[in-house]
Amino acid sequence: MPLRLYTVRVAAFETTRGVHEVVAELQRIEGLCGRARDAPKWAPRSMDLDILLYGATLSDQPGLVLPRPDLVKRAYMLGPMADIAPGERHPMLGRKMGDLWAEFARDAHPMEVVRLDLGAGDGRGQGAGPVDGHGHGHAEGAGAGDDGEGADDGDIAPRR
Repeated sequence: MPLRLYTVRVAAFETTRGVHEVVAELQRIEGLCGRARDAPKWAPRSMDLDILLYGATLSDQPGLVLPRPDLVKRAYMLGPMADIAPGERHPMLGRKMGDLWAEFARDAHPMEVVRLDLGAGDGRGQGAGPVDGHGHGHAEGAGAGDDGEGADDGDIAPRR
């Protein structure tokens, strides 16, 4: 079976929406990307958007465990999270993401940064993210994207 590679991104955003509304929006976006909600749990997926943290929210509800339990166990989650929010504290551990990443056993979880040119040359579509060559991982997101209503609708905005 060929090795499957995944690109991973972590995004931070601010929103006035409640966590369940954000989950519904992420699922809507996944559907637009062709993800079937009724697929088996570990089936390949075209898009997988997850909430890693939602501020200091703690949740153990079915389908909404926050913070995401494997955040501190997976290099492809913790590394990008520490890159964008090194001072953000894990709500259960009380530790900063940058400190958790500094202590992480990276040799056991090799990743490489791959440059992607996804834009039309305007710079907005370019970026880099970790690729996990072990077949682990999927596109992780602490956030969603444009909801199609325009960038000034105030619902979901990138953290500045």
